[in-house]
Amino acid sequence: LWLRAIAAYPAAYLDDEATMHDAFDALDNAAADTTPLVLRTMVPARIVHAAHTNDFDALELAIDDAIDIEGARPMDPELRTAWRIHAAEAMRALGDIDRAAELISEIDAQLDSIPYPLAVHTLRRDSVAISIDPATDDYTGTRANLERRARRLGVDLRAIGLDNESAVDGAPAPLHVRLLGPLTVERHGEPVGAETWGGRRQAQILLALMLAEGPSVSIDRVAELFWGDLDSRTSASRVSPLCNAVRSVIGTNEQLDPPRSLLVKGGTITLELHPDDRCDLHELRAVCELAREQPDRARAAALQMLPLLAERPITNVGSQDGAIMVRQALEQELLELAPQLAEAWTGRRAPDSVVDAVTRAHRLDPLSVPICARLMRLHLDRDEAAKASTAFHESRAAYRSEVGMSVPSELTSLHGIALSAGTSRT
Repeated sequence: LWLRAIAAYPAAYLDDEATMHDAFDALDNAAADTTPLVLRTMVPARIVHAAHTNDFDALELAIDDAIDIEGARPMDPELRTAWRIHAAEAMRALGDIDRAAELISEIDAQLDSIPYPLAVHTLRRDSVAISIDPATDDYTGTRANLERRARRLGVDLRAIGLDNESAVDGAPAPLHVRLLGPLTVERHGEPVGAETWGGRRQAQILLALMLAEGPSVSIDRVAELFWGDLDSRTSASRVSPLCNAVRSVIGTNEQLDPPRSLLVKGGTITLELHPDDRCDLHELRAVCELAREQPDRARAAALQMLPLLAERPITNVGSQDGAIMVRQALEQELLELAPQLAEAWTGRRAPDSVVDAVTRAHRLDPLSVPICARLMRLHLDRDEAAKASTAFHESRAAYRSEVGMSVPSELTSLHGIALSAGTSRT
């Protein structure tokens, strides 16, 4: 029975539902008392499977069952700790940071009550704790320390992780371009040095422009950004060395199938990346699309991408007009992406980082009805009627002072809901 029950645990990680449910049936049909075994194997397996399938309701049900088991009889404190660690990892993976933090506090209390050390449990507890608070001092140093401890204990934190990051292949992308924050380019995990650009700042802006607007831009558009009005022949002659610099940086001579290329033809510059190449802006857009179509699957990915919304794009490409225009376009897109990412938490209590991202977007553009509406809904889902009302009044003041209009009816309706919620609690 022990062997059959234990099989449920790796089966959950491997998404082998048949083996997992065979183990559950064996436990259910056993004549002996299997309560400790259920808490040791069945509950963690259900938690892991719920995280893999993005089934928040199944996760909550597994946690409720574990609490009921604990309340029915005295239980080994190590068992109380073990399932909570799995639950904290799963909550972190599904994006409920507040609930993960609550479970971490419960784990701390359990660990403090045990007179002997539990090194692996403590390691996993610390791994979840730092992942839900990456702003902690010396994050990089703390993460490196965790990895050293894991190696000593023979634990592969990535293998047991439940969030999207753990599922990513460890091999670096052939090309990885980051536009949010300083513009950086890596090829096979190695940073491309500044000298590779040949001192051509405009080539950096050209790459950013194509990744943001692309894959194709006209030579006339590039000329307008960089040099103002120029005849087509002069523009083409100036664009050519910029394209050569971009080719050197991204590695168009690399043997790939399909190839990576930068072509100039018919007055148009076209950038074609390899399917395995990465760009942080494109990944952010993909998560937004996922949040709209499958919000339950998007929560963990959205939580990982939200810090990018706080970045100022391409901060290291100078202050000439072309750079400013591309940067402003990217910043405007980030404003639009914030409420879209927040769609993943519709009807559920969103983590603080989600609310903070949409709040920043609202402060920068209080006239945007979608942004204000999303912020108000986030606050209402968190039972923060007063904060929802504050967001409404900020937008109403902006409409009055900047455009001399009344606030749109959609926001007025949401404000009515906020007032009703506040009154009912009073």
